[in-house]
Amino acid sequence: MSKSKRERQQNIRERKQLAARRKQQGWRYAIWGVGAVLLLAVLMVLVDSFTTEGSPDQVTARDHGKGSDKASLTLVTYSDFQCPACRVQNQVMQQAWPSIHFKVHMVYRHFPLTNLHPHALLAARYAEAAAQQGKFWEMHDLLFERQAEWSVSDNVPAQFDAYARTLGLDAERLQQALASDAVRDKVQADMASGRKAGARGTPTLYLNGERLTNVRTPQNLIAAVDAARKP
Repeated sequence: MSKSKRERQQNIRERKQLAARRKQQGWRYAIWGVGAVLLLAVLMVLVDSFTTEGSPDQVTARDHGKGSDKASLTLVTYSDFQCPACRVQNQVMQQAWPSIHFKVHMVYRHFPLTNLHPHALLAARYAEAAAQQGKFWEMHDLLFERQAEWSVSDNVPAQFDAYARTLGLDAERLQQALASDAVRDKVQADMASGRKAGARGTPTLYLNGERLTNVRTPQNLIAAVDAARKP
């Protein structure tokens, strides 16, 4: 056999061996990939089991609340001023309020979804800055009522400043509050509380620590409160 023929045969054998090794490696990588996907799925289930169950932190003097201070029920709402569903839920709350205000102590906590609503965080800070002048709920209501207006504004801070003037707030004190650590920390604390409680979206409501579902109408919200009051 000539030398050139032996070299050709040797090259063929080497190529076959290399192809076989690559095939084996491909199977190993495929198995590892499937294993990694399964492991990730298990981890996601475990994380979900830890994060979806929880309850809000205890209400403190820093919280913004209204209703009966002597009520046995505490209704905590995690909300986002730029969230359309939150605006609707606020309307539901306003309609139900005459029937439940003496039954519950309602607390509002900030949970701006910054990845979806670019102005929600600033809105939360304006509400907190207004709170330092005793006008939290007034700013709260105004931000929801005019959500469609400021959400598409080319100058959102100017729009918020105009609302502050409507409420009679001192402009200098408002700007100082907006730049303060107190306002920033309050909003961040509310957001951390929401994550700890397992809130993933807005609005998320808890009645005495239990998450409420199907309370998108005044009748359903009133019914949920009445059911929780029964012994």
